[in-house]
Amino acid sequence: MSEKATILSNFNTSYKHNLQDLLIVYAEIPLSQNISDLKLKDITFDYLTLSFKHDDLEFEILKPIELLKAPNSNSNSKDDDDDDDHHPKNWDEVKRSLIYMCNEAASKRGLSPIKLEKVTYPCKPFDFFLLGCIGFNIYNLLWLKNFNYLHLIVLGIWLPIHLVEMYVCLIPRLRKFRIPQDAVLEWVVMTFLEGYPIVRLIDGLVKEEEASNDGVYFNLTTLQKRSEYF
Repeated sequence: MSEKATILSNFNTSYKHNLQDLLIVYAEIPLSQNISDLKLKDITFDYLTLSFKHDDLEFEILKPIELLKAPNSNSNSKDDDDDDDHHPKNWDEVKRSLIYMCNEAASKRGLSPIKLEKVTYPCKPFDFFLLGCIGFNIYNLLWLKNFNYLHLIVLGIWLPIHLVEMYVCLIPRLRKFRIPQDAVLEWVVMTFLEGYPIVRLIDGLVKEEEASNDGVYFNLTTLQKRSEYF
């Protein structure tokens, strides 16, 4: 498969969320429920073309966006310092430029270019110990009606701390890493029960995504298809 076809295929399967950033930031088209079927239709050394459908129109809309060469992008051309030389000259530069534009667009929206879809559950011994302690206190209070002051103190400390951790640490990450609605409830429940270790678990998953392709999130070299978790 050609390099161009690989770029188109990977963006239209694994990086569709980045196309939304490009549409909003570079095409200056706000994303709404009326827009659907957003795709990377074409890409050249000068332009990338997004296509999408709008509920009020019967035809497909094409939106070209100028593809500018990424800063510090190396080229074999001797004319790199010319003012007119602001477009990529080869497919390697196209990939670097496209990745740069995706990162810039996500940053301007206050988001990460990474979309975290996977949900991982705590499985370390300390996690089970902590959940056991919480469950024991709740069981004593609700079912045994054993209102021991020690249990009340533990829950009185645990509850506000975990609520603050959810508001300060978890919720910003849910938005930044575009966690799907299907997974939001699971992350909220786990953070409510265990607290900050779940936030660190999310950070660990993000690092795994960043390192999934030799330390680069975007894979525009080999054909891939992101697994569907939901």
